Amino acid sequence: MKRSERKKWIDKCRVLIRKQKIKLYGNRCQFCGSNKQVGLFHILSVGAYPRLELYEDNILLACWFGCHHKWHHDFYYARDVIEPKIIKILGKNYEQDLKDVYNTLPKLGLMRIKEIYEELKEKDK
Repeated sequence: MKRSERKKWIDKCRVLIRKQKIKLYGNRCQFCGSNKQVGLFHILSVGAYPRLELYEDNILLACWFGCHHKWHHDFYYARDVIEPKIIKILGKNYEQDLKDVYNTLPKLGLMRIKEIYEELKEKDK
């Protein structure tokens, strides 16, 4: 199956976001410190909040199985371990703050995604 042009541009943006996050925080999970299978972690899900997909404050680095998977599938671990760390990083009202931003962002059409890509490239210099 061919990927859409939109998906290709989103993936290009994600590569730059990951690279920039690693520059800032190292190639480590921001929750447990692991360096195994570290990737992008959306605090508010892309499915529920698609306009936050490329919003950098909604993205952290997380190890896949240890933390990212548990955020979605282990309520107690998410509540007791991960959420306090998100609060430490983004503040107590992180969820409402992100929702407030969501309401101000335009939809992620192809033109907007390309603009974000150019902004990320500029930051990467």
